[in-house]
Amino acid sequence: MRATLLWLRDDGSAMPDALATRLATAEQDELATLARAGRRRGFVLSRLLLRRALAAHTNLSPAGFVFSRAASGRLQLDHPALHVSLSHGPGRVAALVADAPCGVDIEGDRDNDGLLLARRHFAATEIAYLESLPDHARQDGFLRLWTLKEAAVKALHQGLAGNMGRLVFDVRPQPPQVMSGATLQCWQQAADGQWLAGVVAGAGAVTWTVQEVPLADLAAANT
Repeated sequence: MRATLLWLRDDGSAMPDALATRLATAEQDELATLARAGRRRGFVLSRLLLRRALAAHTNLSPAGFVFSRAASGRLQLDHPALHVSLSHGPGRVAALVADAPCGVDIEGDRDNDGLLLARRHFAATEIAYLESLPDHARQDGFLRLWTLKEAAVKALHQGLAGNMGRLVFDVRPQPPQVMSGATLQCWQQAADGQWLAGVVAGAGAVTWTVQEVPLADLAAANT
């Protein structure tokens, strides 16, 4: 199996209004329903990055792909052999395309007590791992586990509630390993002070292609 993961740093610089015209009609209709400028920007960037990932994964024109929404609201690609996932937030966007159900998550520092959250929701072995870390590394360890769990529930089409402790990860080996809860192939790395994780559901080995796309390149590309 193959997986193509692209990500970018959004520095907030001005984007040409014409970027939105690269989206399909249905995407432009969905964009029109978003009132907040930040959500509109994230929508445009994530869809263009996803189309670029699809083009890289398939060597096909990015304009030819059609997206729809599942009954749950989850984004899906109208293509029988490909699966997609998105993650975006302030200052970051990630897109994943794979040959099996997949999930991606990218996180910066969270304003919370990671160990406290872990003690409430994580598995005992994960809590023990975090407690073994020095104070200065504990929040970083929490984010590594969190991104994997977020990506995993996307790949499995589940929610975080009830699955935080069921899906158990070990982030000490590289790539990280899922210890229980599902059969998953994981990839993870630090990305500009954040953590980026991709997960593909299934037992087969995955060949990962990962690339950072500069925002200026995305804006200039004919995607």
